[in-house]
Amino acid sequence: MLSNVLLVHVLRLSSAVLGAITGLIWIIWGQDPALGFITGGVLMVFDGVALIFLVGRLLDPGVSGATKGFFTLVLVGKLTIVAGLLWASLSVWAVHELGLLVGLGIGLMLLVLGVNRGSTSQEGLDAIREAEQRIAQEMGDNEDELR
Repeated sequence: MLSNVLLVHVLRLSSAVLGAITGLIWIIWGQDPALGFITGGVLMVFDGVALIFLVGRLLDPGVSGATKGFFTLVLVGKLTIVAGLLWASLSVWAVHELGLLVGLGIGLMLLVLGVNRGSTSQEGLDAIREAEQRIAQEMGDNEDELR
């Protein structure tokens, strides 16, 4: 399944890059910006990974309608949880604002790069090809009409 491949690539890339940049920020600017950065980065990666997982399950043809309804509710709840964590980070825990903002931006960049790497990897291409074949078979398409 393509979503599993994407999850692996996003998590691998994000863990390495966020860890390295956090250490660099800690050395150069200190503890508060580093904690703000890692908080923003982890929030963004958590949000993206949850989105990839939930949408992957929603698009899975083997999942029942009731389960898809549950995943839809979890998807809406995820948005509320991430917004609440972001609010708590700024108002309750008082993390460094600029560090948090930069962490959110770098986290988003890592999500895009991880999804790109995952979808263009051999595993990703195989998963895409498998999904295309399954859809073609369900639609009754001819094998020679496929790319």
